[in-house]
Amino acid sequence: HHWKDHQEKLQNWLNSISTVKTSEKCWMDSEEFIAFSPSKIFQAQLETLGLPETPKLFPTAEARLKFDTQFKASVLNSFPPGMTESVLENGTSNSHPLCLELLACPKNYNFRLHAHPSIELNIPLVGELWERRALKVQIPDSILQRDEPVKSTEDTFFDKPSDEELDKIV
Repeated sequence: HHWKDHQEKLQNWLNSISTVKTSEKCWMDSEEFIAFSPSKIFQAQLETLGLPETPKLFPTAEARLKFDTQFKASVLNSFPPGMTESVLENGTSNSHPLCLELLACPKNYNFRLHAHPSIELNIPLVGELWERRALKVQIPDSILQRDEPVKSTEDTFFDKPSDEELDKIV
C-alpha cells in the first residue's frame, strides 16, 4: 500500500467523523482514461476531504506509477463483459460520464438503499466496505439515462450533470 505509513492517522480520522465526507468530483473523458494519473487526481481530491493534515500518499514517481497501474487494472477488470469497450470508447456508462470521487465513511455506516445510473467501483483505502445488493431488481435503462448526450469540453473533462439530472438518480 502506498499509504501504509499514513494508515493509522487516516483510520483515526475516520473513527472521529460522524457523517460521510465527499471530495470534489472529477468528471472523466474517455480520451483521457488511459493517459490520466489517478494518483494525481486522488491526491488533489484528498485535499478537499477536510482532514486536519492531508498526507502525501504518493511521494515518488515510482509510487505514483504503481498506484496508477494498479488502479487502472482494477477498473478495467471490474467491468462486466462487453462494458470495457463502451466505457473506453465513449467515456460513459449508461450515457453518464465517468466520475472519480472519494468517500470517507464513519465506522459501521449504512447507506440507504440506492441505485447508480452507471458503473461503480469501490476501493477501500482503510477498513472495509460491504454492500447489500438487491440482485434481482432491475431498473430500466431509459429511467437512468441522461436527458441530453454528454458533451466533452476542451479541457477533456465533462460538464457536471445538471441538478435535475442528479435528482433523477439520488
